[in-house]
Amino acid sequence: MKKIILPIILMCCLVLNISAQQKQFNLTDDASRTRVQHDVCLLASDSLMGREAGTAGEYLSRMFIASQFKEAGLQPFFGDTSFFRSFTYHDEPFIANGTTFSLNGNDLKLLTDFYPLAYSINGTLSGETFNAGYGISAAASGYDDYKDTAAGRGKIFVIELGAPAGFVENEAIQERVGKYNKILLAQERGAIAVIFVCSDTAYGRPSDNPNYYWQRASIPVLFVSNISWFSKTGHDKVALAVNIDRESKRSAYNVAGWINNHAEYSIVIGGHYDHLGTGQFGARSGGGEDNIFYGADDNASGTAGVMELARRIKTAGLTKYNYIFVAFSAEEKGLIGSSRFLSDSSINGAKVDCMIDLDMIGRLNEKNEVKIFGVGTAKEWKSTIKTIPADKLKLVNIKSGAGGSDHMPFYYHNIPDIFIHTGLHTDYHTPKDVCEKVNFEGMIQVINFTQKLIESLDSKPKLTFKTVSAGRMLFDLVHFL
Repeated sequence: MKKIILPIILMCCLVLNISAQQKQFNLTDDASRTRVQHDVCLLASDSLMGREAGTAGEYLSRMFIASQFKEAGLQPFFGDTSFFRSFTYHDEPFIANGTTFSLNGNDLKLLTDFYPLAYSINGTLSGETFNAGYGISAAASGYDDYKDTAAGRGKIFVIELGAPAGFVENEAIQERVGKYNKILLAQERGAIAVIFVCSDTAYGRPSDNPNYYWQRASIPVLFVSNISWFSKTGHDKVALAVNIDRESKRSAYNVAGWINNHAEYSIVIGGHYDHLGTGQFGARSGGGEDNIFYGADDNASGTAGVMELARRIKTAGLTKYNYIFVAFSAEEKGLIGSSRFLSDSSINGAKVDCMIDLDMIGRLNEKNEVKIFGVGTAKEWKSTIKTIPADKLKLVNIKSGAGGSDHMPFYYHNIPDIFIHTGLHTDYHTPKDVCEKVNFEGMIQVINFTQKLIESLDSKPKLTFKTVSAGRMLFDLVHFL
């Protein structure tokens, strides 16, 4: 595999390029493809070391991105003076020494058989399990896993992820399927700990990321990978210890520039530029400490797409909206960068019409399928997308904004959003996600479509936000996974 080695002196030239003047770009597909390939392969090179948030690899990445925003003619977005805004977050080490789990006298393997979730408190305890089903109480709708309110008090609740059959049609149950809601209810019913399990292999595992879930419980919360290890009637013997180090802090940076047309509303075009870094996930991917998680598709591809769209939109003459181009950091830590972006004073002064998220647009398959999540988050999305020439692309419109990317915080701020994505693959979150496997022809098709969509919005009024039911969100997320 060919790897780009980028000498530090060359990187310094890239840093100095932030002061360069706006360039004139050849916007043909061939020229765009050459630029995009260069950008993806640079971001996914050895020298950027997997671009983990808060590391030297992130620093080199953000300096390069800012230089490209400057060359495209964007103005600094943050206070109109800087392309960068820092934020701090808690990070590694997440699971510290002493985190253990024993089931009926058998020790389980950390990160393979079990792991604590970010909701969890630290603590050591032992006790007997109580089978709490899906952990849902909706008696008025005829479903209640807690009919006997005293049965589980003082025990360790074993709870299924997801929801029972028919939940999509049942609004009362839809509101109760979230993991945190289940934890709160279990605490009320006397649980001393919660163990999540999953009998549906299509559902996917909950995140073991230290920051993925921002809510905190008052009891230990863990996931065990094999439900068959537990008896159906409960009464298993468990001894567990959770030791999560939440004190380690890092500083990371969002990068943003904009086209300020002094319009009332702005359109945000963004994607995350961080990835998994080196070594820390090696045990789960068959590699050692020296692994580099290149993240060519996830998400050097989306970052390159954002930079190329900045070059194109700057010369497109659009005036109805302002256009904010942003590369988020710490997405892999739990959508932290995009969440912090929305709380920033700069964005509060630029009312947002909608957000377009590019995440993993580099593996267009032989069917030319592009998934567009979030079509149901605005009344006008579906009809607008229908009018855009898609050329060879087969658009798969998905109503909800599920998918766990940087569009999600915008949705929770009542901002219409879509997430453009060419699909998961077996190289996802492994060191095999390399530049050589990116479909650059496909990327240009996706970028062309996204540009047409942005241009079409210039002739339309502000989009009308719509909520999507929790059941629909969960249903679409299962199919995304």
